[in-house]
Amino acid sequence: MMSDQTDLKPIQSVLNQSNNIFIVITSDPDHDTVAAALSLYLSLKENKKNVDIVCLSEMVVEHSRLVGLDKIKNKAGNKNLVVSFEYIKDSIEKVSYNVEGEKFNLVVQPKKGSKPLDSKSVSYFYSGMNADLIFIFGARSYQDINHLYIKNKKSFDSAHTISINKTIQIPFAQTTISDKNSGSISEITFWLLEQIRHKPSPDIASNLLSGIDRATNKFSSPNTPASSFLTAGKLIQLGANRHITPQRPKVPNLPNLNLSPKKPPSPISPPPSLLSKPMTRQDSEKIKPKEEGGSEENQQDNTPSSTPQDWLEPKIYRGSTKI
Repeated sequence: MMSDQTDLKPIQSVLNQSNNIFIVITSDPDHDTVAAALSLYLSLKENKKNVDIVCLSEMVVEHSRLVGLDKIKNKAGNKNLVVSFEYIKDSIEKVSYNVEGEKFNLVVQPKKGSKPLDSKSVSYFYSGMNADLIFIFGARSYQDINHLYIKNKKSFDSAHTISINKTIQIPFAQTTISDKNSGSISEITFWLLEQIRHKPSPDIASNLLSGIDRATNKFSSPNTPASSFLTAGKLIQLGANRHITPQRPKVPNLPNLNLSPKKPPSPISPPPSLLSKPMTRQDSEKIKPKEEGGSEENQQDNTPSSTPQDWLEPKIYRGSTKI
């Protein structure tokens, strides 16, 4: 279906003639877009092409398992080498260069009385795009790569540009590869690799499968086309590993059981009537256990037979002292 919409002859021709290739990813890309762009980058690298990949947005954790993620730069440059260092005003006398054999030496001479340049502060980077071919992934227009496009407009105008996306309403690049019926950009990229006869390695196949998997919500989306399943099968045959986040096992629902430890039984307390006043002899007789084998009369009569009768009668004391 895509082959009916896209003429690959100019793409194959410019790809064979290009010495410097750039892959540009739209700002704030989704996982599918990053996976597709990295897959094309790795494929071109394996085919000995001089290629750079750039995205102005920082990569997020969800892309961390994609092969080659560390190759994505946040600055586009392969043309001018820029040497940078910390500068103190009016501290440099002059800058010159000399060539010794095959070595190019840049000489920074400090002014009299100033400290020499600290070598630890020196860094370098490239600026300016020198591109013959630019692939643009996930962008709907140049506004999606606004800063990068404005800064390198001459390079975009002189290079052959190819935009790759699921849907592009208004074409902005010289060549457009899109398919609204496709399930993902990774699926479109796999089709492109097949057409230019670049067989994906297991790492590339794993990236593409990860992009398709995420774009189709693990193939559970109702809009997932049959082509996504067919592409996934081919990628697995090429050695792709499917990245699946392990899920925690579900705990079965248990009945609401009270598993708190039971309180120990409280000690037996004496009757409240015995705690309200001091214990008397009559009280002790009431709670005294009955003796086995005795009659009720014998148990009630606990007075010894040898005790005089007047022992139980009240006593009257008479004093003998006269006042």
